[in-house]
Amino acid sequence: MRQRETYARASLLDRLVDLEPQFPQEAHPLRAQTPRALRASVRRDLEWLFNTRCPLPEAELAQRQRSVIDYGVMDFGTFFTHNQEDFRRLAQHIEQTIGIYEPRLKESRVTVTLLRGSHRALQVRLDAQLIIDDINEPVSFPIIIDTKRGGEVKILSDE
Repeated sequence: MRQRETYARASLLDRLVDLEPQFPQEAHPLRAQTPRALRASVRRDLEWLFNTRCPLPEAELAQRQRSVIDYGVMDFGTFFTHNQEDFRRLAQHIEQTIGIYEPRLKESRVTVTLLRGSHRALQVRLDAQLIIDDINEPVSFPIIIDTKRGGEVKILSDE
């Protein structure tokens, strides 16, 4: 017996984005996503989040409740010291930022190491539970932070 595919409601952003701008009207508005499309949506949104810099310094962020005004992450430059304590702080900052701005991910765990063969890039691994509607599955995103490109973040495919 064939199992029915599970769907979850699409995020507000996914419902607002015009996937076919060449057509004046959407044939079928996007209301639901497959788990695969949902993972791609989360990956895209995380990449946007991690490539946006919060304008506040770390000390000030620690003393206030975050809001849309502080959207993004701190400048990664201070974390390229090759110091394990700085890597732990960065992992904690990323986990907290995900907890605030990406409600589809729960139980986020982040590890940070130097990218093998490079002294100018960090390798980050994000493991979490993707939870929305009837979908509840583990996800993992390998992430590269490249200082040669101003701290640009690239999230590799999780598949």
